[in-house]
Amino acid sequence: MSSDGEDDLRTEASVPSSGSELSDATQVLRCSGSGGNSGGQSAGVADAEDGLQTIVQSAGVGQSASEILPVIGDGRYRLDRLLGEGAFGQVYLGWDTSLQRAVAIKVPSPGRFGSRAEQETYLSEARMAAQLDHPNAVTVYDAGRTLSGGVYVVSQFIDGRTLEAEIREGRLTEQETVRLLIPVARALHAAHQRKIIHRDVKPANILISREGRIPFVADFGLAIHGDQHPAAYAIAGTPAYMSPEQARGEGHRLDGRSDLFSLGVVMYEMLTDSRPFRGGSLRETLSQVISAAPRSLREFRSRIPSELERICLKALAKRAVDRFGDLQEFGDELQRWLDSSTVGEKCESGSVAVAAVIPRGLHCFTEDDAAAFVQLLPGPRDRDGVPDSVAFWVRRLSGLDTGPRLSVGVIYGPSGCGKSSLVRAGIVPRLPAGLDVVFVEASAGETERRLEVALRRCVPGLPQGEDAAGLLGLIRQRRLCRLVLVIDQLEQWLSGSQANADSLLVRALRQCDGDQLRALLLVRDDFALGTARLMSALEIPMRQGENTAVVDLFDEEHAERVLEQFGRAWGRLPREGGLQLEQLQFLRMAVEQVSESGRVVCVRLVVLGELLRQREWRPETLVELGGAEGAGVAYLDSVFEGAGANPALRLQSVAARRVLRAMLPADQLVIRGAAKSREVLRAASGLAEGDAAFDRLLSVLDRDLRLVTPTEVFVSEGQSESSAGVRGERFQLTHDFLVPAIHTWLTRRQRETQRGRTELLLSERAGTWSLRPTSGNLPSLREWIWIRCLVPAKQWSRDERRVMAAAGRFHLRRWGVSGLAVLLFWGSWSWNQRRLSQQSLLQRMVAEVDALRDVRGTELTRAVAELTDGRYPEALLRERLIGESGSESEAGRRLPLALASAAMGVDETEFLAGQVLNPLLPDSSVLVAALRDRREQALEIIQQRMSRPGGGLGLSERARLALLAMQLGDSSWSESMCRTAVTDPIERVSWIREVSQWGGFGRGEGELGLGGSSDLNAALMLALKSAISVRMIRESAERLRGRVQMLARSGDAGEHAAAVRLLEAWRRTEGEESVDLRSDVALVREANWRVVDGLTLVRVPLDLSGGERAEGSVWICDREVTQGLFQRFMDDAGTAADQKPQMWEGPDLSVGEGVDHPVQQVSRTDAVWFCNWLSRRSGMSECYERVTNAAGATEWRLRRGVSGFRLPTEAEWERACRWGTTTAFHCSDDESFLTDYARISSATTLPAGSLLPNGGGLYDMHGNVMEWCEPTEPSADGEYPLRGGAFLTGPADSEVGFSQRFPGDDRYDLAGFRVVLDQGEPDR
Repeated sequence: MSSDGEDDLRTEASVPSSGSELSDATQVLRCSGSGGNSGGQSAGVADAEDGLQTIVQSAGVGQSASEILPVIGDGRYRLDRLLGEGAFGQVYLGWDTSLQRAVAIKVPSPGRFGSRAEQETYLSEARMAAQLDHPNAVTVYDAGRTLSGGVYVVSQFIDGRTLEAEIREGRLTEQETVRLLIPVARALHAAHQRKIIHRDVKPANILISREGRIPFVADFGLAIHGDQHPAAYAIAGTPAYMSPEQARGEGHRLDGRSDLFSLGVVMYEMLTDSRPFRGGSLRETLSQVISAAPRSLREFRSRIPSELERICLKALAKRAVDRFGDLQEFGDELQRWLDSSTVGEKCESGSVAVAAVIPRGLHCFTEDDAAAFVQLLPGPRDRDGVPDSVAFWVRRLSGLDTGPRLSVGVIYGPSGCGKSSLVRAGIVPRLPAGLDVVFVEASAGETERRLEVALRRCVPGLPQGEDAAGLLGLIRQRRLCRLVLVIDQLEQWLSGSQANADSLLVRALRQCDGDQLRALLLVRDDFALGTARLMSALEIPMRQGENTAVVDLFDEEHAERVLEQFGRAWGRLPREGGLQLEQLQFLRMAVEQVSESGRVVCVRLVVLGELLRQREWRPETLVELGGAEGAGVAYLDSVFEGAGANPALRLQSVAARRVLRAMLPADQLVIRGAAKSREVLRAASGLAEGDAAFDRLLSVLDRDLRLVTPTEVFVSEGQSESSAGVRGERFQLTHDFLVPAIHTWLTRRQRETQRGRTELLLSERAGTWSLRPTSGNLPSLREWIWIRCLVPAKQWSRDERRVMAAAGRFHLRRWGVSGLAVLLFWGSWSWNQRRLSQQSLLQRMVAEVDALRDVRGTELTRAVAELTDGRYPEALLRERLIGESGSESEAGRRLPLALASAAMGVDETEFLAGQVLNPLLPDSSVLVAALRDRREQALEIIQQRMSRPGGGLGLSERARLALLAMQLGDSSWSESMCRTAVTDPIERVSWIREVSQWGGFGRGEGELGLGGSSDLNAALMLALKSAISVRMIRESAERLRGRVQMLARSGDAGEHAAAVRLLEAWRRTEGEESVDLRSDVALVREANWRVVDGLTLVRVPLDLSGGERAEGSVWICDREVTQGLFQRFMDDAGTAADQKPQMWEGPDLSVGEGVDHPVQQVSRTDAVWFCNWLSRRSGMSECYERVTNAAGATEWRLRRGVSGFRLPTEAEWERACRWGTTTAFHCSDDESFLTDYARISSATTLPAGSLLPNGGGLYDMHGNVMEWCEPTEPSADGEYPLRGGAFLTGPADSEVGFSQRFPGDDRYDLAGFRVVLDQGEPDR
């Protein structure tokens, strides 16, 4: 057994870590009973130490050999010799007297099965294994019952040893490894064809015969039928060899690929003598299986062929879909390698030249990069080193696979994820000869024309007068060639076109038949709805893995590898060899700073690399740059204004800014604008025609910085460039990612001055008017005057001159010549007479109103207050705000204007009441302040929204509206949502979450008196924890604190628990000394909570609907017993040693350490000792007594009718947990709320009571540790229920109704308990 004991565990559900089961390990060897050795022993005895190690699934007392009859099976099988025994039972070398052959006979212990039904299940599993007839699988011959009522299984006897012993000796070559694995893969594949999944493939379960060294798959003890879904346990198998889906407890997702993963672990171990996943504990091992990437095999042994490494790592892919399709395919790959190695064709390490990666900056990779590009792609690869993401499309586009024909395919992914590079450098270069590829970059209004021109270039001689759809129809009908159409940047077309059946592009794509014509569409994932509509118009359903695939973002680990390759290419990192520690730290820090939720946008990685390519790659460099956030803006700063910037750019920085501004789209900041001609860009730059400086500038922007890229000029056949209205090259921004970064960079300084903001206004008006030349898009008269006064006409671009001229003509016609003259005279007089006072004031007002649009978050209240403090003429300010608010269509930019308008007395109630979900609002106090003067009207609008027929409001919106109404004086909706003891508490938990995140209190508006019902007060105090001393002014916080101190002595347990929790948070925030408020006494005698010996007990009535009586209730502890309290019990000098747990080594500190953490690593027996101690300490009777059962064993039995502490029954525990609910969890059926109430799916516990309680004030009823309970009926098999789930389990194991049973004497690092006070009442 290895030192990593947990890796040898064969486990179902939570495995005891006390070591009691490890001592019962059964050493089972199916070996020859004849033959000798130098020691005079049989071969079987001599090799016993190399036998199959099986750590069985549950502890039990085995019978000795003398207690077993010499024959079983009606005398057919003779038991010759005991080969091994353990908690599961015994394995004997037997003799089949009928067929005269040696057999192996397994006889499980009597205590292994709790009922006859479990025995039948075991026998049915044996019969299932007997269905498998394969030369490399151990055959099950027979199964039946013994005379004493036990069961037995007879199987094939193998004269040999285990693969585990072979690995331990370390003498396996690569060829021998593959020769052994191929038959094993075939045998497992045969089992999978019969829908039998092994679930425990490991070296100890693979036997190798002495004669011929033939491998056999053994021990199908955990096998399931493919149609079955294991329900009794969350986890089954040997942790170090489990698949990720096994480790996550996803029994419903198991198929043959799970065994494939396990066999991949075996292959890894055979080749390296090391397991890929080795944790210091069971949890660490499972965590590594789920998320950790295995080390390269060649790091252990450089001689391992790269092809074998590829096969092994593909089998170990975390996602089942990324592994081989089945074990047949896995075996075929191994056979191909073995055949090639036999004839001397295999590629040894270092024999294949790896192409060097040449970073392309913001340009996409091309066919010239095909060899190197695939190194940058994540995921498994085929034997040619091609990633599956590339090989999939090569097969689909070339028609080489057997699936449905592909007519139109879709590649989608986030902006900047590398879709274009994937196609140009990955897929297209690998398409077979005879397949022509046509690339078209979509553009609003030009896509169809570009497609037509591209088709004419690819297929000369096509007739004139046909559009793109007609040309494709001719190519298909006449079979002129086989084409693949690649339409990149499809979002450009979707943003300006309708995907209906009559559109030209749809008609063109409908010509694709999957034979002569195929199309591949590249689109951003945020245009998924438009893409779906387009495919619907084509009558082609989108099917992932058939005609649709996603290009996902890099995970952090792969992003580090890519950045490392860039660094080596740029010379920032060593060309060869390992990296220094600080270089590894730099890669980790850099990737973490451009990562979002563990994912990295490729283009952000590229921009970061470009920003750092001239600097030392050390952690200090990132610190000096202020981190990698905002890399786009930082990159532009460095290349245009930094100390190391190109001198040509520094001299022409103004012209460069103008060129980049001209290339930005006018109407949005999501996708790059249309390509601009060289002449248009030269005019925008302000440089004279023929000036060589412009050519140098454009060359630097393109070739050096790669901010812009030339695009193809599409001219129809028979036209010249001049006749088509095109002169020279056309350029556009390299990537959509640059659009917001360039816009922020260009406008950052302009927004600091009035003139700059006016320039931006002119640019905005020019852009919108160029797209839609209507009078509504012209500058208003006031704007026109401001622009004329502040922006010199010589700086205007051509579009700006056009829009100003059009605005002048429009206003001249509107006001007439006389009006214009008067206006000009007035303007001149005003400018000269009042420019130092009134004009300055007006400028500041306009500037503040304009700047108000962009104010966000906590600055909103301050900015609105400053604008409306009386400095500006009220009428002018109100008029400006009304005009700006009415003309602003974007809710985010209108919101600040509406808040200011409301402060000026303008009725914005309807709009503001609908903004509760606006992410720009920091909290509710902003709306409360804006609506205070129109309280009744606002409440009426909220009433209408909340009472809308048929609902229509989401939970978040309902919760926020209810909170807003409460702060405006109507708490009825909040009262309704916060009721406890309801069947589904989804509204209550939603309200608490929204109020904790969005509630704004204690700022003079919407202050809380906590004068509602107990349910509402409790919910509000639970939500207030995040607001105290952070979102409250001190005076409001102190007033509220006094009220909370009173509620801490409320008679309602939920209200009391919430108040105590809030006061504790206050004390920690203020740094005050902690006081245990649980020792306080309730103000009313009828309180449903009480304190006994420092424990808060909550009364759980039989009837939670109201009117309950104390006689029919249970008093249960509000939290799990902590390590500190349990240690007090263990350290109590007044308690005799024989009244305490024996050989208790304390809790598992790697799980949770601290006196306030729940105690774990305790058995039910340990909990009984504690209950009796607590009863004696409190002057009560012991609730448990030791008795001798019918079998003569000692057990603890619960005494009924006595007053003292004990464990809750399952019915009591479930009633307390539900607190009147009927949902899967006491916090609703929605698993997303579990993070607020339950510590699950984690590596450690939390201090008891850290998360929110249920409606009755009970903490950690889900998660943290599983809790021992008493069964409904006395246990006959020594097993007792555990309820509630634990920190390591998932949501399914934490449901209210989920129960597991384990031996009561065993200790588990997932198990703890809480106590109830029994007052000697009748059974409940």
